Amino acid sequence: MIRFWIKEATGLFRFYKVRFIFGLVGIVLGIAAVCALVSVRYCVDQNSQQLLKKYGESRFVVTLVPSGKPFSYQNIVNFSRELLPEFIVMPYQILSINAFYHFKKMDSMIVASVAELFSTMQWKIAKGSIFSSTPNNKAVVIGQNIALGKQIGETISLEGSYYEIIGILEKTDFNPLLDFDPNQTIFVDIGLIPRLQGRQTIDSFIVQTSSNNLPLQEKKFTDIIENKLPKASLFYKDAYVFQKAFLQQVVMTVKVLGMVAVITLVLGGVSILNLLMVLINERRKEIGIRLAFGATPLTIGTQFLRETLMLCTAGGIGGMILGNLGAIILVKQLGITYYFAIGSWIIGLPVALGIGTLVGIVPAILAAKLDPAKLLN
Repeated sequence: MIRFWIKEATGLFRFYKVRFIFGLVGIVLGIAAVCALVSVRYCVDQNSQQLLKKYGESRFVVTLVPSGKPFSYQNIVNFSRELLPEFIVMPYQILSINAFYHFKKMDSMIVASVAELFSTMQWKIAKGSIFSSTPNNKAVVIGQNIALGKQIGETISLEGSYYEIIGILEKTDFNPLLDFDPNQTIFVDIGLIPRLQGRQTIDSFIVQTSSNNLPLQEKKFTDIIENKLPKASLFYKDAYVFQKAFLQQVVMTVKVLGMVAVITLVLGGVSILNLLMVLINERRKEIGIRLAFGATPLTIGTQFLRETLMLCTAGGIGGMILGNLGAIILVKQLGITYYFAIGSWIIGLPVALGIGTLVGIVPAILAAKLDPAKLLN
């Protein structure tokens, strides 16, 4: 049976080469656009989810500006304890001071924070250890980019005092939620802020929540702050901010691809419909002879529908291959990670056969209803 269909398709191609190619190209491009759209959308969704996981689905950064007296170290400790266990609050402060190593200024940022910050952000120590949270601890942990030539036990000068290097971080990915790059940062205990900066200002916090519903958790956190500090201003940054920015970059590409898919599918369907009408018109005598020799209208109609479905099957297979290859190229151009989408390979053939049935059934019915006597005359 399959051999007969292949032979029939080969015969069609031989006699109607140009029209056959036009119809095949139309359906290939249509299915390719559909498969590419499915594949690209899947890659966008996966990259979006990975973005949330990377920057934390249950974590946000908040800058808090109180209307009156700024937070002190003790205020922060008491405030953080009150929010447990629903919110784990890790304060940090970027210090406006310089670091010196062997009397040379270091190209780095100074950040005062708590020891829990490292475990929460999953920053691993390559050498040494993390400082303990005591105000008198004159120790620092340095990032990987500024660790070249520096060893555990050596000292760094901060505001005229020497601090011992007790830990060196492993290389870590830059996190845009933070205002600093940990690879280029010197970390000190948050209790040292008054000594290093001369004042006790702490306004930045990393908040780890007990739920992945960030909008709801941020609303709860805001309500708590407003009850304690009615006129305080809060500014949030979370993974959803970067997810939205990412989606805005690719949404136009996805929309254009969707429009191309619709247009090419319509054009492909029209080209196949035109091919069928031409086939029926040019084979009127053949249809008449077959009907005269006892062929039923169902046989005639099935013949043309089968030819349409064969054409669409070939176009569907070609479209799936072309569409997924195009999706790989497009995803790389968008600068995102490619993920294999099984749906883009599954959807192609059913769509092609659906189009073939849709555009082929009416001409097939018309061919089946032709009068053999008029056809032979």
